[in-house]
Amino acid sequence: MSIFMFLFIADFLFPKKCLGCSRNGSYFCQRCISKQEKYEAQRCIKCQRLSLDGLTHPKCKSVYLPEGVFVIYRYKNILKKLVKDVKFRRLKSLDNELTQLYVHLDERLINYWVKNQFIVTSVPISRTKLNKRGFNQAELLAKKFANINDLEYQNFLSRKRDTRAQFGLNRKERFQNIANSFTLKKKFKKGTNLLLVDDVITTGVTAIECVKVLKRNRAGKVWVLVLAG
Repeated sequence: MSIFMFLFIADFLFPKKCLGCSRNGSYFCQRCISKQEKYEAQRCIKCQRLSLDGLTHPKCKSVYLPEGVFVIYRYKNILKKLVKDVKFRRLKSLDNELTQLYVHLDERLINYWVKNQFIVTSVPISRTKLNKRGFNQAELLAKKFANINDLEYQNFLSRKRDTRAQFGLNRKERFQNIANSFTLKKKFKKGTNLLLVDDVITTGVTAIECVKVLKRNRAGKVWVLVLAG
């Protein structure tokens, strides 16, 4: 039996139902997507105060911080369930549902990244998690975002050590836990502009550590794009 026939039979026997309204057809229907709460209060990654488009405040800016961090949606309700299902139930197919959310991203930022030839990359996960899940959800999202916006994707980062879960740690403890856990996997040309993609952000310490590695290796402008926060 071919994989296509297997998938057809699986969809017939176990049809997809929206996690929000139970409507058949997909795990996240267009109606529920339109109701998803956008992340309106963008914040500076350093001081966590309000900032236009998530730009890092001039007074907060340093050599190793990103130019800005833009979060698209609030991490709550159906989106929270969807992201967790991708991660913990290892439902790789759900990344297609999550990718639909990118259509609501402000065109101004997309045009800026395209115009300045940003290369898309992603936040890596540990080898242990990768072996367990079989995929990195941030990488899947980054590749699809790059594809729909005609941008290049490259996997530039990797984790050089496992870290304990960040859940339950305060911001200082998170920094200590994640410090020096990332390394450059693949070189890029000096001055290359990069867009770092992740699925969820809380305190921003993981993004900061990733950007630090990219900037130390002479990246140009670095922006962080996150699906939910």
